Amino acid sequence: SQIPTLDNFDMNNLDTVKKTKLNKEIARKNLQKVKGQYLPKVYLDASLQRNIGNDEYKDLWHIGFSVKYNLFDFGARNSQLIQSKLQLKKALIQQREVELKIKEKLVDAVNRIKTAQAKIKAYKKQIKFAKKVEEVEKVKYEEGVSDLYNYLYAKAQRIMAETSYIQAIYERERAVSYLKYILEEYKH
Repeated sequence: SQIPTLDNFDMNNLDTVKKTKLNKEIARKNLQKVKGQYLPKVYLDASLQRNIGNDEYKDLWHIGFSVKYNLFDFGARNSQLIQSKLQLKKALIQQREVELKIKEKLVDAVNRIKTAQAKIKAYKKQIKFAKKVEEVEKVKYEEGVSDLYNYLYAKAQRIMAETSYIQAIYERERAVSYLKYILEEYKH
């Protein structure tokens, strides 16, 4: 499978990033709401009454318009504005922090996979070499040129190389699972 890199990776689809973006948007809307407290409040009231009497009726219209504006609030609006700006900055910092942590984990996971793949390749070569040495030692033992110890040692080296190869495959699969975890492919 294709190993993602930072170039072709879109982290906007990850739930953790979506959550931080939502928190940022909530903080931005809250800031707009607090800024709105500095504007005057405009009220419009309209009503219609129909008076009926003596075989006639008369429509009475009433339209009211009022404006309310707080001139002085002992710093309450300013305090809320400062707090809202700080909440927005905090949300922006949290989003950036989450994105950086995801990038760091992604680089770590990709490096783990690449390291494991390099080990697998190296252990394949080591197994191939160990098999040839084992064959040579077996022939030498059968011909009486070498003793049983050298043959068994060569056999043990081949088995150790095969074990290391299997361990490297296991490490690669762990690294792939870690990458899938970062990419949130394992949902509850």
